[in-house]
Amino acid sequence: MAASQGNYRVVELLLEEGAEKNQKDRWGNTPLQDAVNANQGPVIQLLVQWKSELNTENSSDRLCNAASIGDLDTLKLMLEHGLSPNVGNCDQRTPLHLASAEGHNKLVEYILSKGGDVNAHDR
Repeated sequence: MAASQGNYRVVELLLEEGAEKNQKDRWGNTPLQDAVNANQGPVIQLLVQWKSELNTENSSDRLCNAASIGDLDTLKLMLEHGLSPNVGNCDQRTPLHLASAEGHNKLVEYILSKGGDVNAHDR
């Protein structure tokens, strides 16, 4: 909860006291995933420094959303943590589909540089 609320100092104290940095909540999200979902930049960076894991099982929708709204920082973070640039949302639209449709040229270039599939098909 501290991660999703952006409580940097609380997250830092918990980590320093040995709290499990990859503990999943009832929805299967790690603190890093919660911070990403809530767009808590400083907390995201702190958790990355502590080598926290991004739960890739629940991340495809967030990655696709980041591509759709032009959120390059979140997109980079998720791809750098091992999420494939070719994951699809419920309609099998990939981040490349969504960034292209919204005219986010910098995101399109970045996704392509990370192996985005120009031949991916949606539903």
